Amino acid sequence: MSKNQPSRIGLVAGAGEIPIYFADKAMKNGVRLVSIGFTDDIQSHLAPFSEKTYSIGVGKTSKIFKTLKDEGIEDVLILGKVDKSIIFRMQMFDLRTLKFFKNLKNREDKTVMLGVIAGYDEKDPYTSHREVPDYTATMRDGVRGLRVGLIS
Repeated sequence: MSKNQPSRIGLVAGAGEIPIYFADKAMKNGVRLVSIGFTDDIQSHLAPFSEKTYSIGVGKTSKIFKTLKDEGIEDVLILGKVDKSIIFRMQMFDLRTLKFFKNLKNREDKTVMLGVIAGYDEKDPYTSHREVPDYTATMRDGVRGLRVGLIS
């Protein structure tokens, strides 16, 4: 483990192979994970690679932030697919999540995801106060020519 590499990382995980692949590689490289899966199934798949695991619904953002804070996590990685069926199945959203959805410009998948990643939240000390550009404007022409980063 390098000096610049954090010793503990928070992993907020959706479905699919990528979160599990990352968790496995992190464990093999001595990185301790605190994982939050959006379903019990996701949590159970991450458990063998994580110091601690939690199952917290995607609509419970306040609980996710509180859990990461209580665990002392400063570095967070978000990986995996979050299918609309997970987001919009019958569940109670917390106030933070409801405010987030209310402030979205539209309900397109790319807008929701970029809002989660880049959006400002006054209750979250880790978010930036900088204005978020309209990233979706550059996506209207497709992805041809864009670069993708992969974990090796």
